[in-house]
Amino acid sequence: MRYHYLILLVLSLFFSSCIKVNKPRPVRDKYKDYSQRLIEINRYLVKKDQEIIAEFVKRKGWNMHPDSTGLWYEILDQGTGSYPKDGDEVVIDYRVELLNGKICYSSDSLGEMSFKINHSNVIRGVNDGVQKLRVGGKGRFIIPPYLGYGLLGDQKCIPPRAIILYYITLKSIK
Repeated sequence: MRYHYLILLVLSLFFSSCIKVNKPRPVRDKYKDYSQRLIEINRYLVKKDQEIIAEFVKRKGWNMHPDSTGLWYEILDQGTGSYPKDGDEVVIDYRVELLNGKICYSSDSLGEMSFKINHSNVIRGVNDGVQKLRVGGKGRFIIPPYLGYGLLGDQKCIPPRAIILYYITLKSIK
């Protein structure tokens, strides 16, 4: 009977020595992983938007090309005045459409728009597009969501992640 206790003691010592000591795991940065995934998704969406725009332009037979930001443009009439510079206040006539042809806004119903180049809350696609025109010039601009109204739209006429078409006439520089 004594041997039973001795064997039990030896076995318990043996098994207790075999217990694996957990080494601390390296801390995984969940936010870095999440951030990286969002960057990948964003790249995919930008690529898809550019493909949609390219197909739309081809179907329409327009002579449009993207600039380095992804803004697609075609100058319909260059105009004869000067180009706007950083800080200039510009006045434009405009018409905003979705790619399906639905008119969202226009200066015919809402009046002219004025804003300061690079110093206002106008969407980046319009800000950048206007700088490609001289006073009196007219242009057609296709603005992807990341240069337009983004993930949420404008909560009125422009839906979330909408690609929008702007027709702009640069009337004056104040």
